[in-house]
Amino acid sequence: MNHVYVLHKLIILNWERERETGKGEGQVILKCPNIIIELLRPIASLSNCSCNCFPRVSEASSHTSFTPTCLRDTCGVAAFGTTKARNYLITRLHTGLQQYNGTVILEPPKNPTETHADLSLPQPGAEMTSQEPVVTLGSGHKAVPIGEEDMTRLLRNFPTFTDGASRLYPGRWLLLKGFKDVADRIYNFKIRDSDVVVVTFPKSGTTWSQEVVWSMLHDPDLKGAPRSQLMDRAPYLEMEVDQWPTEIKSFVPPLFTAMCPEGDASKGTVVQMLEKEREPRVIKTHLPLSLLPPDAIDKGKVVYVARNPKDLVASFYDYSRTQKRLQFQGSLAEFADHFMRDELRYCPYWEHMREAWQKRNHPNLHFIFFEDLKKDPLREYRKLDAFLGTKLSEEQIARVMEHTSFSSMKARNEALGKDDQIISEGNFFRVGQAGSWKEKLTPELERKIDEWTKENIADFGGDFKYFI
Repeated sequence: MNHVYVLHKLIILNWERERETGKGEGQVILKCPNIIIELLRPIASLSNCSCNCFPRVSEASSHTSFTPTCLRDTCGVAAFGTTKARNYLITRLHTGLQQYNGTVILEPPKNPTETHADLSLPQPGAEMTSQEPVVTLGSGHKAVPIGEEDMTRLLRNFPTFTDGASRLYPGRWLLLKGFKDVADRIYNFKIRDSDVVVVTFPKSGTTWSQEVVWSMLHDPDLKGAPRSQLMDRAPYLEMEVDQWPTEIKSFVPPLFTAMCPEGDASKGTVVQMLEKEREPRVIKTHLPLSLLPPDAIDKGKVVYVARNPKDLVASFYDYSRTQKRLQFQGSLAEFADHFMRDELRYCPYWEHMREAWQKRNHPNLHFIFFEDLKKDPLREYRKLDAFLGTKLSEEQIARVMEHTSFSSMKARNEALGKDDQIISEGNFFRVGQAGSWKEKLTPELERKIDEWTKENIADFGGDFKYFI
């Protein structure tokens, strides 16, 4: 029996029963690993709970016993009135157990008619039942290969997705299975004080923000134009695992041999190239903060760019259809379904953003909304200049703005090193606008994404931009 699901069911039934009787009868006493209590605690924030019903953990013991008493009132109704809240609880608990190999010890409910067998839920899905070994990474994450059922569903629309994928817990990140082979190399990568890491979920303005940051740091007067390919100037940290199908798994960047004549490609081309890169280094990644070197934000600087999910899914769909290594075969509605089911690389989207949003006030993290860059680029470029400490003149900022405008970058498409990855009818740079989703999403698909957004932003706070 899966302890995560048993705990979930016990709590739900208990809270519903307490709301009905108002007397707290048949309460469940939970004896829980302290780490699971910490995973549970954010549930209270979903309902603006202020009664501190979740206990503080005991430092003298690895487990704490408690009864969630207050949830017979407003907390239980508000927090668990939606499917999202229940799924959120399951995900957080499963994540905790995957990471810590913990078990949840349950004391029986006082109502003798309710047994553990009665309360059991269906077994977890295929992603939790793979027979392949679970790999523990240096970051503490566990890489769990997704199962045959999920893989079959993905292959229907992603025919090149042949090497498999893994979920990384905590976080439930979906990455190519080969990521586990480079994860420790990335996690242990030595960050320098002058490094700037550009972090985005795919199709959130990554290339644009890379070019802006690199230009501000290295060439605001454009004296170095024409420049080498952006991928050579601002290396893609996990590029080696972003190459598939199998015939190009051994991909070696052309610049590697020139930069690292004594290098060994089997030890990671990107990290070796970065060792030779001149400072300040600009590093691109789509990985969430939790999978990056632990001192990325404390020692270096991080620029995180977020984009509205409706624009993002429309752009990501076009990109995935025209990329040789993706060749998505389905409709936009099917792609959006994969997105909302966390079945695209680097998903879950909201957790990816949440990790950065929670650190938005850190002095070494600069959080940018793609829409703000489009609406008032001068203001956003000035803010970025202040964050980077480049102290550019107004004339230099104007030059960088012109050089990094969408039309200018689209005209330099080949110089950015993208053409060889595109199927003939495609183009890496497409619309590049905020709000273009209105021309692509049907009203029904718009409604689904809006509902999904509402369910996922409850804990982002009032200053978050994507409220519906």
